[in-house]
This record gives sequence, structure tokens and C-alpha cells, in this order.
Amino acid sequence: MGLRIEHKQCDINKSQYGAHYDKLPAADYKLSAKLSNNRYAYTFCMCPGGEVVQATPESGCCVTNGMSYFARDLKNSNSAILVNVNPEDFGSSDPLAGLEFQRKYERIAFDFSRDYRLPTSRLHDFLINKTPLNLGSIRPSCKRGAVLANLNECLPTYISDGIKEGIKIFNNKVKGFENPDAILSGIESRSSTPVRILRDDKAQSISCDGLYPVGEGSGYSGGIMSSAVDGIKTAINIINGINSK
Repeated sequence: MGLRIEHKQCDINKSQYGAHYDKLPAADYKLSAKLSNNRYAYTFCMCPGGEVVQATPESGCCVTNGMSYFARDLKNSNSAILVNVNPEDFGSSDPLAGLEFQRKYERIAFDFSRDYRLPTSRLHDFLINKTPLNLGSIRPSCKRGAVLANLNECLPTYISDGIKEGIKIFNNKVKGFENPDAILSGIESRSSTPVRILRDDKAQSISCDGLYPVGEGSGYSGGIMSSAVDGIKTAINIINGINSK
């Protein structure tokens, strides 16, 4: 769980490519760091030359995501910055406790605007735990709009503190990542599912014959590529099962 960060794409290009950045395609990055609290911060779903989108799954909640068009030629880059959450953090052993954990913080994020504009902050203000009075040189890309907010209030402290520590480490790898005018929007809470549909070694549901839960939503992958691989493996299992009859 975490936030989505936006930088100017040209600044990411300069950092990644150097002097001839303007002659190369939009650059990306993939970053991770072990934190002092023994959790991990990492970037997820990096979208070069893209935009942040409102991806709310239900009324009264606020959820961010990101996307790039084919040309990857918009002004900003964006990616999620996440800190891992463990089942112990849910505060309950109920099978759906993870969903309630997500929903709790998505509703807090929604309450800043109550009209689905994303709560948004300059990085500088987030780092000093302050509600921003204005934005700087980087403008948020979400078409739904933004409302200025102290994003520390949207997340558990171990996540907001982890994001701050992670950003400082990432700045050593991508110059300018810690730009005070970078834009943060919240919350990013759907990087992976908090539940898993149990299946056997052939990827078939253990409680419903003929049902093959596949990909992110069923709890067996964490992204486009791993979902595709899981789908291919499951399809092969199904084909092999048919051919063996």
C-alpha cells in the first residue's frame, strides 16, 4: 500500500540517459529498498510519459492507478511507491480482514474531497507532514482533479514513514527522484489482492471443480507479466488434463 508519485518525464530521461536523453524513448525505472523497520519500499507499475487515473472500485473510496498511452509522450511519468503489508497488520484473522484494511484507508482518502478528486501533495509537504498550500512546477495529471491534502493522514505511519525513507534511497539511484515539487497522490492500495482463492497443483479451485482462478484478482500474481505467465501455465494444465482423458 502507498502513494503514486509524478515527476517530469524529461527529468527522468536526463537521469537515466544522460546528455543525449532527448534522442531516446521515454525512460522508466524499477526501484526497491529494504527499510530500517525491516519492511520493503518499491516502485510498481511505472508509467513513462503517462498519467495518473482514478481507479475507485466502489463508492465512497479513493484509489489511484497509472497508465501510459502507446506514444508515452505526455509531460509526466508516474509510478506507485509501495510498502509491503503483512497479514498481522490487518488486526483480525477474519478471511476478509485484508479487504477491510484496504477499504478503511481508501475511505479516509475519499473524505478529503468526497467527490473522487485525488488527495494530492507536493513531496516537500509530505516529507514534513504538512498540508500543502499550493503546488510547484509539476502539475498533477489526473483528469478527475486533485484536492490538496496531508497524505500522511491517509496511511498507517509505518507506510508513510517507509515511503519517505524509500524516496531518499531511490534518489541515490535516480537523480531528482526527491524533487520537492514531485507530486504524490493517494492512495495506491490495489497492487495485489489481499485474499487468495485456494487451488490445487493443477491450478483448479479446491472447492469448485472446473473453476481455474488465475492472475492477480485470485491471488496468484502481481502485475501484467506474472498474470500472463500464470494464465499460460493454467491453460497448459487444462489442455494436458483434457488430452489425458
